[in-house]
Amino acid sequence: MSEESLLRRIHELECERNAWIKKYAQLDSRLKESQPSSVSPAEVNLCRSGLKPLGFLSSVFKEKNGTPRQGNIVPNARAKIKVLDSAIDNPATSLCGIDEFSHVWILFVFHGNTNSRISAKVRPPRLNGEKKGVFATRSPHRPNPIGITLAKLDRVSGSTLFLSGVDLIDGTPIVDIKPFVSAYDAAPQVDCREASWLTDPTVVPIRTVVFSKQSLDDLHDVMPSLQFYCIDEEHLVVQTIEQIVTQDPRNLNMRRKHRDGTFGFCFDKLNVLYQINDSASEATIVRMELWPEGRPEVSETRIKRGSLQVGLRT
Repeated sequence: MSEESLLRRIHELECERNAWIKKYAQLDSRLKESQPSSVSPAEVNLCRSGLKPLGFLSSVFKEKNGTPRQGNIVPNARAKIKVLDSAIDNPATSLCGIDEFSHVWILFVFHGNTNSRISAKVRPPRLNGEKKGVFATRSPHRPNPIGITLAKLDRVSGSTLFLSGVDLIDGTPIVDIKPFVSAYDAAPQVDCREASWLTDPTVVPIRTVVFSKQSLDDLHDVMPSLQFYCIDEEHLVVQTIEQIVTQDPRNLNMRRKHRDGTFGFCFDKLNVLYQINDSASEATIVRMELWPEGRPEVSETRIKRGSLQVGLRT
């Protein structure tokens, strides 16, 4: 190859490189415009793979702590997805006919993952520390952080889908939406087989959830401020919080090191504080204040929230 040809090839490669850099910058910029909050590496990699979010889920669950492991556990937990103009021309038209279905499959990105290394074996919550192969579980910590969940489609308004029975946190990037078709998507019972650790889990659900009078008074006062529930749907909020706590939302570390105490999670705009007795057979909801205005202040009583400890306001 002559010197002139070599220089021409170098120039072509440099132009190609600059074009890719520009393309990535445009994709990242569009993603940031669609979702003003911080953009995770998973979302950036999603764009660079040629995929782009259809929209971002708005959910009653604001953080991983307290979010149920499956949506059918909390049938009245609500969310909505607005299909973005940047994802497809005429977003409202793209949803034409989907309201004929009762349920939809939601494909999404586990954008809340913070781990930089993917392990071949993980610890499912129901096994209390025992490991299984990552592909034998629903763990979010996967080589490709893509998830799928089934949600009930309550209604459609314009380019927005209103859902219930969700298990996703607020801000989740949505990759695709597909209708659930029972004839194709449900396996015949005669052919269906499941792992025994799912049908007979090591971690036993909490048998009794009690709401203190103070917590119910709190809820009554803040109902007008909630985002996903009307003022006359207090009973649905109580029922959903009971369903969440019954499944013991504490992680493995909390169950082992803090068997009793006060714990908390965010639901809609509520800061839900609850206590679990030493045998983990009964839980008491002690407060339900507004979040973040109701964020606990430091005091003598400590609350475990993941690896973070905050004080309970008295």
